[in-house]
Amino acid sequence: MNASLESNPLEHSGSDRPATMVRARGLSKTYGAEKALNGADFDIPRGRIVGLIGPNGAGKTT
Repeated sequence: MNASLESNPLEHSGSDRPATMVRARGLSKTYGAEKALNGADFDIPRGRIVGLIGPNGAGKTT
């Protein structure tokens, strides 16, 4: 395998990378009549490591 580092599509120069990598607005989740999440907004900036923590069955995957 002879891949060139110059052709790596995941590499970007600093100026063309967005400041926000993930943006969520108005997230909601219900289970039947129970609201688990209502109108959550968040931004995850470039270079930030984020983890979702909570007990089993708390809806992290959802």
